Amino acid sequence: MASSSATGEDPETIIYEGQKFKDFEELEAAVFKFEYLTYHKYFKAEARTLQSAMRKGIKRVEDNGRFKYYSCLWLCVRGGKPFCRSRGERRSKTIRIGCPSLIRTRISDCGKFFRVMQVVYDHNHGSCPEIYHQITSKQIGIKHEDPQKKSKYVKKKTRLKSSAQAQLKVLLSTVVANEADLTLQESVDKISALYANDLTVAVDDTNNVVALAYCNDKMRALYEEYPEILTIDSSNFIDSLNFTHVILFFVVDSLGEVRPVMSAMILKSNETMYEWLLNEFVRQHPSSANSTLLCLVGEPYTSIDVKQSFTQARVLWEPSQSIQSFKTQLSCRTCHLSETGKRTATDHFQKLIFCPTDQMKHMIKEEFTAVLSISEVVITHFEEVWEPKYRLWNMSTHPYDDSQHEHVLKKMLKLKRHIKTIMTNSAPTHYSIFTRLVDLFVILDDLYYGDVLDKLMKVNQSRYQPKTTVDEAEFKYKGLITEFADMYLRGQFNVFERGIKLGEASTMVTVSQTDERMTKVITSKDGCSCFAYKIMKLPCCHLLSFRIGSQMDLYDERLVHDRWKRNNIRIHGDPEKLVRVPITANDDVIEQEEDEIGKDTLEENMEIQVLEESEHPVPDDSAAVPLGIEDEVFKTPNDLEQQESLDEASEKRLRPELRSPSKAYKERRQQIEELCSEICSVGSGVGGALFTRRLTVLREILDAWQNGSEVCVCTTGSQTFDVCGPL
Repeated sequence: MASSSATGEDPETIIYEGQKFKDFEELEAAVFKFEYLTYHKYFKAEARTLQSAMRKGIKRVEDNGRFKYYSCLWLCVRGGKPFCRSRGERRSKTIRIGCPSLIRTRISDCGKFFRVMQVVYDHNHGSCPEIYHQITSKQIGIKHEDPQKKSKYVKKKTRLKSSAQAQLKVLLSTVVANEADLTLQESVDKISALYANDLTVAVDDTNNVVALAYCNDKMRALYEEYPEILTIDSSNFIDSLNFTHVILFFVVDSLGEVRPVMSAMILKSNETMYEWLLNEFVRQHPSSANSTLLCLVGEPYTSIDVKQSFTQARVLWEPSQSIQSFKTQLSCRTCHLSETGKRTATDHFQKLIFCPTDQMKHMIKEEFTAVLSISEVVITHFEEVWEPKYRLWNMSTHPYDDSQHEHVLKKMLKLKRHIKTIMTNSAPTHYSIFTRLVDLFVILDDLYYGDVLDKLMKVNQSRYQPKTTVDEAEFKYKGLITEFADMYLRGQFNVFERGIKLGEASTMVTVSQTDERMTKVITSKDGCSCFAYKIMKLPCCHLLSFRIGSQMDLYDERLVHDRWKRNNIRIHGDPEKLVRVPITANDDVIEQEEDEIGKDTLEENMEIQVLEESEHPVPDDSAAVPLGIEDEVFKTPNDLEQQESLDEASEKRLRPELRSPSKAYKERRQQIEELCSEICSVGSGVGGALFTRRLTVLREILDAWQNGSEVCVCTTGSQTFDVCGPL
């Protein structure tokens, strides 16, 4: 049954089966009043116009202006079909749980009235006045047809946003106590007087601040529409505190959306502090029977049972649980999270777990609602930024086959999983081992990916759909470029989700801050000035965002440099010319201008040119050995089999010092595989003399690479490795 209102009026008397209305406006007014009395929002799921009904042969009424539709169906916002993005359907901001409530209307048989054919009052969920008024006011504010009224609405929201930002800045300046005449106790008294209902400061017996809890009704109401109000310059405030950890409290409303309602920073962790924090949360946040309370706890080595400390809230994740448990609780039916709510909770969880330490510290300085604090020992170590002073052998500049990268990339992924495990489960006594593994991992990561991905910032984007979907563009690029370039491009596609609607703009300017340094990026439809695009010559996140916002096709072969395209080789003596090797014997198409180089010249001079690094060139004796591709290009399959047997026989007669660039490349790949395996073995927690010897070898490798010299890892046993001199 429908719930009764505060006025005592029964909603079933407003709309009931068999009721008649003179026109559509009267019907809409009755539906709106019914929504207000029940605190449930309805939407038009189906509507058939009069013209559509006449085409079907239904001629009960003429279009006299009073009847807009022939039939109309209203459903509850928690009912209807769940929308699916994979089938090209639009996104849904509310979770669909199959609510049966509906209102079905149709023009009567006489053609003079609207008649209510069916009404279902029952709901499978509760009502929430706060959510109802929020959705209604938001729709009214957006649907203003009068430009003057819409301008007043926008100005009002902007004024409230500026007021919230100013209030936070005053709070931070007061906590830091920049005024010389204020002591710490006077600052606490001033804060309590200014923010008696929003901010609570806990002090110990020595008048030292041990915890802060902040909860603001205006910020909580504006968070859905203006989430950026929480992003302020709070570096001075965070630097002045040596906090233990941060706890975020969320509320899941009846629509399944997650809203942060309180942020608490704990400077001294004990059971009393947890009890105080929970009491503040219950006191500051209004209780609701239809809301689910969630909290994320970010202390790495807690000894307190979080579930017992927060008995009235549902703990979505704590450090003692696994990642799989988080995914299970996120998808369970008791939470009733919408797609937007799941994305919000996942974003906070990824910040809490997977964000690197230096980036985490940078985020804490930028946001008051940071999700995790770092132990003092780790912070002290990572304040010393490790910058390599060498140039490694970059295998991305060699246009070899993708299979040569496959095994090494798998080892890299395995190594990353070991590093994450160590970060989560290592004890404080293993910090030296952990930091050494991080340094070695940075070396390998720089070898394959470089430092270009860490320098990119996410662009502030709005919802806009491109002409070509992201999945289609990824599929087309995958068939064009090599495996390594495809892995990099997939990372760029994951950075941006929605583009910027630019209209007729020809350029896009993005200003980002990295390590207290402002970076200005200028993007056009054909190029970008960012570091990633200059080095990789592949579409970057800025370029993709620009094209998706300008309604341009995401896939463009001209955006990909020729060195990343499959089956491309270079002509010796001319580094600017590329030739596509035919995949089959019948394919005789050669992508080259015939007026510059003839077919006879191509057959005589074509060979692979290995791109050399400035500090680590390929040995001179290996550069003169041809690879025989010019013979394979224009031969039949039988000739190719005979040539392969001859090549194998001739390769056995080669001296060891006459190694081809391809063979040297495979040896380097094998060395990196062995190094990855060794690091994984160290990370597994092996102790004793064997562990000490392995760690010594890794330190020698690290020192050799830092000095700018290459090393060759030679296998001396089944499980150990020694370090040789420079190559």
